[in-house]
Amino acid sequence: AMADFRRVVSFDPLHYQAWSCLASLFSRAKMKREALFAYREACRARPDEYQLAINAARAAADLGFFEEAIYRVRHVVEKGGPADDQSAMLLAQAVVTNAKCSDGTDAKRLVPKVRGLLELLCKAEPHDPTLWATAIYLERKCGSRPHLLACLTGRLAALRESTRYTRDAEALGNVSECAAQIVEIRTETATVHSEMVETAKMVDQLLYEASEHLASSPQCEELRMLKARLQRHIDDEY
Repeated sequence: AMADFRRVVSFDPLHYQAWSCLASLFSRAKMKREALFAYREACRARPDEYQLAINAARAAADLGFFEEAIYRVRHVVEKGGPADDQSAMLLAQAVVTNAKCSDGTDAKRLVPKVRGLLELLCKAEPHDPTLWATAIYLERKCGSRPHLLACLTGRLAALRESTRYTRDAEALGNVSECAAQIVEIRTETATVHSEMVETAKMVDQLLYEASEHLASSPQCEELRMLKARLQRHIDDEY
């Protein structure tokens, strides 16, 4: 099959389907550089095909061409295409582990670019908890408290929007965990009373929403404990 597709592209270099099939075959054969080359040719022949660009981004990231991957993922989203959470995680892992780029430089230098990409992806698909989780992973390892807090807040909103957390205990557990992380940062960094009051209102609202169907669940009990902890902090500090 590989020889057949090679023959096709030799006669028709703009046959993007053949290039795409070649890339898939190269990937299965662990011929990573050949796969990336084929994906690049497919994208050149059909630049408006989002999935080809996403596949090329993943292949580029796998070989350390991180800036190419960032460009391709960003380009897809800016043109109205989907936000690729797999590419986003590959890039976040690269900078967190300080992987080597294809040119021998450290990936850590790309933190601002990967952060900017994740901000774009999360803005494009704000109700996707997975994208927010990737952003949290990056900020927890390489970012600041304000950046981390913003990402946690975004993930909490996404979980509330996209899951049945008021009826599903597992989903409520994810919400409760995210809220607890927000509270932890707030108790460490909040400098004014209003910030803590706002955080307490958030926990109260979550508890109110979940109590109708999950009042006796361990996850609701976690929220009650979080509420009590917040109140003690407010009483002690303010």
